[in-house]
Amino acid sequence: MDIKSIPPEGPEDEWKEKVPRPPRMARTLAAFSNGTGGRIWIGMCDEGQPLGVAHFDTVRRAMNAAAALVDPAPQISFHRVPLGDGRSLLRVDVRSGSEGPYCVVGKEGERVAYLRNRDITCPIPESEIGRMRKNSTHLSLQEKDWRLLFLLEGSDGMRLNELARRTRMGEREVRRRMVALHRASLTSEVEGRGHVLTPRGFKRCRERGVSGP
Repeated sequence: MDIKSIPPEGPEDEWKEKVPRPPRMARTLAAFSNGTGGRIWIGMCDEGQPLGVAHFDTVRRAMNAAAALVDPAPQISFHRVPLGDGRSLLRVDVRSGSEGPYCVVGKEGERVAYLRNRDITCPIPESEIGRMRKNSTHLSLQEKDWRLLFLLEGSDGMRLNELARRTRMGEREVRRRMVALHRASLTSEVEGRGHVLTPRGFKRCRERGVSGP
């Protein structure tokens, strides 16, 4: 893989030279799960220099230990990324969850949810957690949400930038709306295809009884 094709750190990407202690790593897993998902690139230093991973099994165990501190359990998968010079990175894909808010559980049972703000992982205020719980079970769809759903209904999967271009909405707005649709179990994200409708999403579109945009 060409190092230039690795995305910079941002709302959906995080670089790690090595896996931090589980409580700290768990915050990033929770933040990506509460958002639109993300990727953690293990073996990349903060300056953007690829160092590679020497012991993949050790890294996987450390990531699983971090995931065990998040409730509900995050959906993660591991992918070895060869650099072409004998070294490899480990990419950890974190899916956007539909059962949030995803919280890191402390030693005393305290629960803290997190979100990404650009390339920073931030705790979510209590008021926001309450709103997320409400939205995870009920979503009142607006016209722009229907435009996104109908686009996905007629496709085999679309990425955020394509959805933004086709709907003429900004990527930030599309990302925000897709997070809500994910939490309502109307859409999901599939590796290699992007965002797709769930069976529940197809049902809602059929019940709407109109054609797409």
